Amino acid sequence: PLPTCAVIFPTGERGFSSLCGNGSMVSYQLDEDGQVTEQGKIEPFFDVDEDALFERPAIIGGTGYFPSFSGAVQEIDLSGSAAVLGEKWSLLNEEDRAQNWRPGGAWLTATDSTGRLYVMMHPDGGEGSHDNPGSEIWVFDTAGKARVQRIALTLPAIAFDITMGDAPKIVTTNIEMKLEVYDARSGEHVNTIADFYHNWPLLVYASQ
Repeated sequence: PLPTCAVIFPTGERGFSSLCGNGSMVSYQLDEDGQVTEQGKIEPFFDVDEDALFERPAIIGGTGYFPSFSGAVQEIDLSGSAAVLGEKWSLLNEEDRAQNWRPGGAWLTATDSTGRLYVMMHPDGGEGSHDNPGSEIWVFDTAGKARVQRIALTLPAIAFDITMGDAPKIVTTNIEMKLEVYDARSGEHVNTIADFYHNWPLLVYASQ
């Protein structure tokens, strides 16, 4: 058992890591029989009361990009036998902070085949707004740690994902429980998918 630890992230060849309630992360490697062969731990690196991490990262090149409630992103390398703490940087500039932009939603991160980071954002955020629908999706170059695009949504969304390939599409679940399709490169809205009768979409997952 992993007391106070929840959600697992594939780590290394045959292992996993888990975020813990005290702001730490534990890692385990397993043998073919499922027995623990290695253990690792990152000592507490974030304050769960002051600025908690979302447990829904985008995984890019073996690194998890974990947004925080206040608008930072924490990199954690999950490619080796144990998680390794990386850099922490901000998704926000001074103007964004003045408007209280925050990450939020039921599923709020994604990546495309080029390795860009997509994060769903909402303005006027604050304590408890981490589940708010997003009105925009922001796109970041992770190498330069810089925003390269803002995509305004036709309706706020609670979740999204991105298709792979040369012409990726963003698919969101909006607050009316309809699917909206956007061109990920231009940000243009291209389609609405509705009429699900008594079945409503919630989380969306791109086929790889």
